[in-house]
Amino acid sequence: MPIRTQWKLMTIILVGWWLALVPCGWAQSASRQEPPMQELSKEEARMLAEANQAFADQDWAKAAQLYKAVLEKNPKIGSAWHHLGYSYHVMGQLDEAIIAHQKATEFQRFRALGLYNLACAYSLKKDKDKAFHYLNLALDAGFQSKQFLDTDTDLDFLRSDERFAQVIKKALRTSVMEASLQLDFWVGRWDVCSSQGVPLGTAIVEKKENGKCLSETWKANGGSSGTTLLYFDPSDKKWQFVCVMDKGEIFRGSGEMQDKQLVIRGDHIRLDGSKGLFKLSLQNQTQDKLRYGIEVSTDAGKSWRMAYDVVYVRKASAS
Repeated sequence: MPIRTQWKLMTIILVGWWLALVPCGWAQSASRQEPPMQELSKEEARMLAEANQAFADQDWAKAAQLYKAVLEKNPKIGSAWHHLGYSYHVMGQLDEAIIAHQKATEFQRFRALGLYNLACAYSLKKDKDKAFHYLNLALDAGFQSKQFLDTDTDLDFLRSDERFAQVIKKALRTSVMEASLQLDFWVGRWDVCSSQGVPLGTAIVEKKENGKCLSETWKANGGSSGTTLLYFDPSDKKWQFVCVMDKGEIFRGSGEMQDKQLVIRGDHIRLDGSKGLFKLSLQNQTQDKLRYGIEVSTDAGKSWRMAYDVVYVRKASAS
């Protein structure tokens, strides 16, 4: 089996996982919505299940035949167009794949991937102009996987073209720009209190460098203070975190947003130079309230102790 096809099989597996993460806000220009499964007839649902099983079994010829039959009965099933395109793509039937990929782009959930797959198909057909056209449209629609751009052998024909470097830059820029909005909920001036409402201090969180990083300066009512810097690293798509306390204690780690919550893990460097572990969670509760907690471990993560559990309440704007 050709290397390209072997890699494409892995891509199919990965794409199935990636699709579950695609935000519905992407591809707002797509005009069609896929009907929910409960709206399919029993016959359509049975045929689709049979086609999906052939796809899972990597029986591409059978899958293509079954998806075609499904779409003849109901052409509004976006997943069927998407999988039909992949089946043809893997078999090297690129003209048929292009038709199916194009149909998949009409559905909101599959638009970004469909555009990317069109770019791959046209690259394999040695049509650089169309391939770059669809690559850029895919990025505009929300496709952000630099890993695919770096490793997908379908795109090898494009790599020596100067436009490919621009595509990579655009992918990174899009990723960073969107990430810079993730922590907007934390920006502002805050009163910090315990979970029981006891005042503990104040904090100021500001965006720096056009939103590419955030800084927090906080002061406790007892006089201690600290500074935190967060920046988004596009190479691994994670937030890098460093917090330095006034007495020299350091928290250093990385993490990402998980369901409206920033989760960071890393090293807790104590005053004597020894290291432990920490887990941080920053949860956006309302527009004017968030929860900030840090747990620490001194036994390599076997047990954890809550070291910092506070509530941030936004200060009222000056009238």
